[in-house]
Amino acid sequence: MGVRIDDFKALKEMTDAGSLTVIDGIPAEAGVFRPQGGMMTFGEQVHHLSSVERYIAAKIIDGLALPLTRPEADAASPLDGLRGNLRETLRMTQELLNHLQDSSLDRMVPLGGGRERSVRYLLQVMVEHQVHHRGQMVVYFRTMGTEPPRRWID
Repeated sequence: MGVRIDDFKALKEMTDAGSLTVIDGIPAEAGVFRPQGGMMTFGEQVHHLSSVERYIAAKIIDGLALPLTRPEADAASPLDGLRGNLRETLRMTQELLNHLQDSSLDRMVPLGGGRERSVRYLLQVMVEHQVHHRGQMVVYFRTMGTEPPRRWID
């Protein structure tokens, strides 16, 4: 058997903890920092993470007809509000994972436009997306000349 739901739960928990460490380290005044024109600010990065994760979770909830409240898009707000929105998104995703079984992972979910993907694929995208943006935020810290928060203790 391949990756199981318990594996996704553990991976998501570890990924969320690392991302929150980085995001909590963003100084309030740096919420509007962007390395150059056309790039997202720190705050926009946090909002984007939350919005995309809510979108994917909603697709899974709808596609599997799960008895969960469908997460609506979160509102843009100052950095502290965005951090709170993200924490709520991550809590909702953990609740979603707690409702899934190993057999759920290979179920197909419609995405619109005749496209569909497996729950396994969508969960992997969720994790990869978060790791990608966490990495971007680490680069933002370095661009500001600031040491990024350490995700682990050596």
